[in-house]
Amino acid sequence: MIAAAATGFCISRDAGATWRIEQRGLHAPHCSAAAFGRNDVFVSASTDPFAAHGAVYRRPIDHDGPLGPLGGGMPQWTDRHVDTDCIASRDSVIAMADGAGHLYTSYDDGLSWSQPLDGFANPSAVHIC
Repeated sequence: MIAAAATGFCISRDAGATWRIEQRGLHAPHCSAAAFGRNDVFVSASTDPFAAHGAVYRRPIDHDGPLGPLGGGMPQWTDRHVDTDCIASRDSVIAMADGAGHLYTSYDDGLSWSQPLDGFANPSAVHIC
């Protein structure tokens, strides 16, 4: 199980009986969205919920090392942050939207990224059908 919290990225490997809060690799501890891909976990972080920019990180599901930046064409910084429900995955597709309305997509488990849509107002969720 994973969760995003104001204190960091939260992970439980025992169905929620215990939780570990992680900040290793993040530029700031405030996490607002988390999602499972097929192989990796994805989490967004910013200094606070009103930050001018944020970043999205990843790590293999079965590893305990630090989270790392996405790379693969994804910008280092997002405009504002990627908020709750704004990271989604299905099969090899990962999609996310930042607070400024930039949509980023990957069709290869997050290895490469494109920005097919820009400027939709106030995104509140991303869903992949």
